[in-house]
Amino acid sequence: MIQAQTIKDTLCFKTWNDLTIHLPDQYLYWCCKTVLSDVQINPTKFDVDTLSLDFITNNAVIKQRKQELTSGIRSKECKECWDAEDRSGNSFRTTYYDNDFSNKTEFELLDKAKLDLTKKIELILTNKCNAACVYCWEGLSSRWQKETGVHFNDTEERTLEKVIEVLIEYWHKELYKHSDVSISLLGGEPFFTNHMFYFIENFANKIKSNNITIDITTNLNYSKTVIDRFFNAIDDTVRYNLILSIESIEDKFEYIRWGSDWKKWDLNFDYIIQKCMEHQNVTLSIGSAHNSLSLPYICEFLNYIESKNICFPIQMSANWVEYPYHMSIHTLETKHKEALSNAIELVSNMKTKIIRKREYISLLQSIKDSIGSKSNESHSIAFERLEKSRNISFSSVFPHFSELIKTYN
Repeated sequence: MIQAQTIKDTLCFKTWNDLTIHLPDQYLYWCCKTVLSDVQINPTKFDVDTLSLDFITNNAVIKQRKQELTSGIRSKECKECWDAEDRSGNSFRTTYYDNDFSNKTEFELLDKAKLDLTKKIELILTNKCNAACVYCWEGLSSRWQKETGVHFNDTEERTLEKVIEVLIEYWHKELYKHSDVSISLLGGEPFFTNHMFYFIENFANKIKSNNITIDITTNLNYSKTVIDRFFNAIDDTVRYNLILSIESIEDKFEYIRWGSDWKKWDLNFDYIIQKCMEHQNVTLSIGSAHNSLSLPYICEFLNYIESKNICFPIQMSANWVEYPYHMSIHTLETKHKEALSNAIELVSNMKTKIIRKREYISLLQSIKDSIGSKSNESHSIAFERLEKSRNISFSSVFPHFSELIKTYN
């Protein structure tokens, strides 16, 4: 651990705001960027007998991290952000909107840090998925498991039941007092399992509160029948936000999100837009995981979104891949910063109404700043393995691919 000058150099309220419950593997963590070492995971492992509200809110791991971050100490679990800040000065921590400390004193920040600030709970419902994205792995994709032969157990029904029981208790004791609580359903692919529909029926439809939003991240790689099942299942007193996963289009989309069908995605996108216009409690977001293959062509993706002429406001989020390293945006040559400059200008002038547009542009700027910190390592082996197993050629689809597999001196 490294001592920083002030707590503003280390404090990150995403640790306070976010909780992730990994149902298939039965453990907890706080913030999606957490480095999951055995030291961090083991004290957060649970089963149906040990999981409780107290286990979540008073867990030794989160208590220690909060103590470190409010003491100017770089917690080891936050290594991904420290590395990014050391490289470029920017990280997920510095761009997180709740970490604007400009008008706050250290006393005010410490006072706030004493509170239960939980407002986003992510549930990794399943590792079942009908896609094998190039930056994903077996632990979050049953299609990856089938491809490599590495098996992971999926969520047991009684685990899901216990998690719902604890969340209902948490809601009635504390969360109902918080404004705009979000519960995010992740996978795998939530629409590819009955777990999502069970959660809707046994949690969301029982809470019936407009102070909660159920976020669902989905790859849209399924039939319209499944979409109709969702809209028929939801209660109109609860808000839903569908986060559609995409950062590239056409052939590039299919190569990155292996197992997905671009034409099906495009048709389902149109259908979802139509359904959202019919259901006022359902909003739409675009979630991108920018990576070494997709990023040089980001303007193609943005122009595609603009071409849909969506007549209601949407949200756009810009995450980026750090690991596996061959998919990291850091491996790109600095010349691709121009693509981000063009993307920022494009977004600034888009007619599509983007909620929190300024924040989205700030994230794009952070991605731009992170490009070009590559190592001298060739990533040909990782890509060759995928090309062989999938009988594809990345160079046939991505013109810049040769840059990713050569060794730099």
